[in-house]
Amino acid sequence: LDNGTYDAVADIIKTEARQQNYLFSDNAIGNFNTILSVRADDSRWDYGNAEQLSRMKIGIITSYATNKAFRTWCTGHAVTPELIEYHTFSDMLAGMQKGEIDGMLHATALDEASRSVYRTIMKLLPDAYYFAFRKNDTELKNMFDEGLGLILSANVDFLTGLKTKYEAQFEANVLPFSSKEKTY
Repeated sequence: LDNGTYDAVADIIKTEARQQNYLFSDNAIGNFNTILSVRADDSRWDYGNAEQLSRMKIGIITSYATNKAFRTWCTGHAVTPELIEYHTFSDMLAGMQKGEIDGMLHATALDEASRSVYRTIMKLLPDAYYFAFRKNDTELKNMFDEGLGLILSANVDFLTGLKTKYEAQFEANVLPFSSKEKTY
């Protein structure tokens, strides 16, 4: 987005810093929860037990917008996990495999292969995500908002329907596109 390769980027969380640099769509295009996963074979951790986090080393991705919110959440829940920062999701997965961390915080659902290796023990910090545009591209943002507004006025469940239709296929890396859509 910054260097002009893209005109818009989807699935971006609004933060104060990002709002200084980018325009965001008026409507959220979806919602997600931050997920805390552990190794599937590690029976020390229970689903939904916040107190256990104080005994955990948790991996986080340095660039994630939710890190500040997670630290605030931990303070509010009186838990003090040891947070280990990684630059990439791949590095964090490697840290899990090596036993450097007990759990990992991530925003995307795990793919089918990973779901047999890791299990979710918490979903927290629900947040909305948006399309982001360059700060000076008001015309494109307004066109997008107008188009999405028209679609949502005709079908309020449009975005939910798209998510339902494509999420499982996306996670399996098999998208149900027509020939025309694939060519595009």
